[in-house]
Amino acid sequence: MAFRLINPAPQFFTVDGKVLAGGNLYFTDTGTSNPRPTYADPGLSAENTNPVILDASGRANADIWMDGVYRVVLKDSSGATMWTRDDVQGPADLPGLAGQEGYFLSTDGETLIWKPVLQVPDVSGQADKILTNDGATPYWADPSSQLPAQTGHAGQFLTTDGTDASWAAIAGASSTSGSITVGNQLVQFGIDTAPSSGGKTTSKSVTFPTAYASAPRVFIQPNGSGPTPSGIYVRASALTINAGNFTAGFSTATGGTSADNYSRSNITSSFTFGWLAVGTKA
Repeated sequence: MAFRLINPAPQFFTVDGKVLAGGNLYFTDTGTSNPRPTYADPGLSAENTNPVILDASGRANADIWMDGVYRVVLKDSSGATMWTRDDVQGPADLPGLAGQEGYFLSTDGETLIWKPVLQVPDVSGQADKILTNDGATPYWADPSSQLPAQTGHAGQFLTTDGTDASWAAIAGASSTSGSITVGNQLVQFGIDTAPSSGGKTTSKSVTFPTAYASAPRVFIQPNGSGPTPSGIYVRASALTINAGNFTAGFSTATGGTSADNYSRSNITSSFTFGWLAVGTKA
């Protein structure tokens, strides 16, 4: 965009304040000595001399219109430099206004451009809805409509493939066993049977369907009625825990006096127990 030198008839002076009669204005590309033309008209059709010569009153002998970024050097008639100015330029070109009603002036980092004003849709009647978009236009939507249908997906969990949400079954899940992976954590659970021992203790080794990176935390819960003639329940604990397995231990002993422990019933029947393990997946 062509622009005119500010003050179309400025008067130039020497460094000591005298009128710079017969001086010269040199115009080059900014930061260089490569000549850059100026013009006598805004249409940039009539090129000025370079340098532009000053008259006896220290004023340019031509109208000066410029296009681009300049270095301007002022010299006296003997060629002594009075001053040098780089990055002399006019305002950035404005994009055309036609057809841009309702748009605002923005930039892509290099060029001025018109952009549409994105407004939130009318909120009337949109209580409890969420603002979303179809990739082009924002709109209000019922949150439940953003989830896949729930019918027929009992016992499943909500997941995503990175694009769409969907319901998925827990890996290996059944009424008795399964596993869930959350980040780097692996949760496994199952039901097993501890044998009758005829004594006050029994145990059962359980192998994890999937081995852990290291020994996980294990929780054990006996099921059903007590495995002793008097229906006494057993105490449960993990005797050993490794990355690939654990041993569940059960006892009717109370941990109290020897006489009390001796009087407790023996384990005379097998019984089921549930277990749950939480740890870092391998």
